[in-house]
Amino acid sequence: MMHMGREGYKQNSFKIREKVEYVKDEIKKIRGLYIQGDAECSIIPIGSNIIKYNTYQLRDKMIEKKWYVREIINPSGFHLAITNNNINRIDEFIKDLKESVT
Repeated sequence: MMHMGREGYKQNSFKIREKVEYVKDEIKKIRGLYIQGDAECSIIPIGSNIIKYNTYQLRDKMIEKKWYVREIINPSGFHLAITNNNINRIDEFIKDLKESVT
């Protein structure tokens, strides 16, 4: 916060929040995937309600595509944290996620 100041911090938080909502909306369009819980912060937990999709294998595919996603154990899934490092690549994340479930 010292580097970007209070206003910069607020603007950054707003941009991240917008991207979180965008990702949540896009994931809802992918058959078999859902958001676990409310995802009220910058971390988006992703699960599957179709047995065919093993979320750990899906996570591994995303890691192969150079995404830093972490596993969730109960219920099974993985999560993505939206940060300044990936905020401009979110469309690429959605594309890679769609490719990984087909």
